[in-house]
Amino acid sequence: KNVKSKTDEQIPLICITIVDDSNCSVRLSLWRDKVELSPKLNSIVGFLNLSVSDYNGRSLNSTSQTQIITDLSNFPSLVDWKSKNVLNCVSPITKTAVNALRTTISGIDEQLVKEKEKFFFEVSATICLIKHNQNSVIYYPSCPSTDCKNKVEFSDDNYNCDKCKRVYPSCVNRYVLNLNLYDHTGCRWVTGFDEFGQILIGKTADEVSVIRS
Repeated sequence: KNVKSKTDEQIPLICITIVDDSNCSVRLSLWRDKVELSPKLNSIVGFLNLSVSDYNGRSLNSTSQTQIITDLSNFPSLVDWKSKNVLNCVSPITKTAVNALRTTISGIDEQLVKEKEKFFFEVSATICLIKHNQNSVIYYPSCPSTDCKNKVEFSDDNYNCDKCKRVYPSCVNRYVLNLNLYDHTGCRWVTGFDEFGQILIGKTADEVSVIRS
């Protein structure tokens, strides 16, 4: 497609999704002459000199210096990764809502007054504290079913899920972290769940459970 610039110039643009052996995907926008060089579906290519954008979630853009490399003979690991057919387990690098509001810590409270329903926002802040001690809960035992994250109760050597109405011999621990964030306008307590916890801690909640025990 073409995008009209402020000077009414028609600029060619194509948006694709790329993945690598980290099993994460990200959107890439190719502009101008790079459109003609856009790779075919499921092909293996390399990119140099892309720019990173945080607008509406993390994404990539081509620049005038971008190079698209089709000869990956020096990168056999990527070829091997694709040959294992692992594309079905790819997940987005970010899951930021499209209409997320970029704000500050103090701006969150101001927006809560204006909004009657829930809203999504982005904030750039520093984690200054993760509430934890021997008695605090940083994860919970959850249902092992992939369609359910409900908390389970341990009874008679089994785990009972009220939502699924099933009994399991084991459970899956999932993070529920109490975090204190701060920026130049203030601080606020937030909750980080399992996917975020794995990125932050670098281990699954099950692995941390073994260490703590």
